[in-house]
Amino acid sequence: MQERKVTGKSRGDDTSAAVPRHVSFTEHDVRSSHYNASPTALEWSAVDSRVSATSKSWQIANVVQLLRRELFDMFLPFGYPDSVSHEYLTFQLWDTCQAMCSYLRGVLATQSVLESVGVGKDSVTPLAAALQWVMRDGSGMLGGLFFAYVVGPKFDANVKFWRLYADVINDFGLTLDMLAPFFPLYVTEILCISSVCKAMCGVAAGATRSSLTAHFAKHDNMADIAAKEGSQETFVNMVGLVCGMYFANAVNQSRSTVWLAFLVLTLFHVIANYKAVSALCIPTLNVQRAFLAIRRYRSGTKQV
Repeated sequence: MQERKVTGKSRGDDTSAAVPRHVSFTEHDVRSSHYNASPTALEWSAVDSRVSATSKSWQIANVVQLLRRELFDMFLPFGYPDSVSHEYLTFQLWDTCQAMCSYLRGVLATQSVLESVGVGKDSVTPLAAALQWVMRDGSGMLGGLFFAYVVGPKFDANVKFWRLYADVINDFGLTLDMLAPFFPLYVTEILCISSVCKAMCGVAAGATRSSLTAHFAKHDNMADIAAKEGSQETFVNMVGLVCGMYFANAVNQSRSTVWLAFLVLTLFHVIANYKAVSALCIPTLNVQRAFLAIRRYRSGTKQV
């Protein structure tokens, strides 16, 4: 869409030839903007057909606005913030923080697991390490199946609890990975238990994520929210991949430094998860919320 404005003397005026005609063009970018920003406008002015930029600062502002919109399109659902519940952004920010902590701790835990199975030692054969890895993966698969069978019907009623439970049990599994090198006689058992904990985390996190996606979606846009969740997770993993290499080299000076970094990240991981689930406002009743509502009603509170 273009607007063409012509200013100057009328054609019938004798002095019109001495006055340069001023032509201004305003070009509007009318592509739909899903975060309620005003359309991008690039303006030029021309005198006697000579076009020049109105202002460099104006151009820079429009470039920044364009980049901002593209980032919104890449990582946030279409129609944000009207297409999602009001706590969506707060939850995602805390969720991103905890995901970064998990990735960095995963680098440290992987190093400990490789050390525990004997990587770098001449006395350990590749076949023995491979068998330990197979037993570890098999235990995780069986544990995940059994956990889904037992707890599956309970996920919808207590989404916030199981969302927090998933990350806490994952923290326990990563801690076991870190402890494995200290108990060489029980490495296989420790790694199997750790794998079961991580499988439980995967089942609980996946199930609650589906419920939370349905909760966030206000305009039947569950697929879009799930897709943008995947984009956010991919971006966090890419950043974690780069940061993880420098982080591992920085803290690998001594075992005590590694453990200090692991414990600090674990603490922040738990806090971030608690903040994330605390931000959720799920409008359905379960046993706990119904009990609180009845207690407030009986106490005479007007707002239940």
